[in-house]
Amino acid sequence: MAVDTDYRAGIKLQFKNEWGSFVATFARFEYALKRAGYLKYEKPGTSAEAGWAGFAADLGDGFLQQARALPELQVLFVAPPRLLKVDKDQAVS
Repeated sequence: MAVDTDYRAGIKLQFKNEWGSFVATFARFEYALKRAGYLKYEKPGTSAEAGWAGFAADLGDGFLQQARALPELQVLFVAPPRLLKVDKDQAVS
């Protein structure tokens, strides 16, 4: 299977701002995780969600220690993004 590694050029043409580029790159990365077999659920018929926990485990502790040392990534450890939850009446918070 050939992998298109020049996807960023197309993203830059379609998305003129950094936010759009980030979203498109994140979606591409999540798709790559699924294709590589990092799935949250492996039972046939279940939703194909990316298995971030398995991917993180395979990166190992050394990667996390290096990431924690980078000033650019401090916000992810000090104030990590929160998960969206479904409230009553199907509201999201």
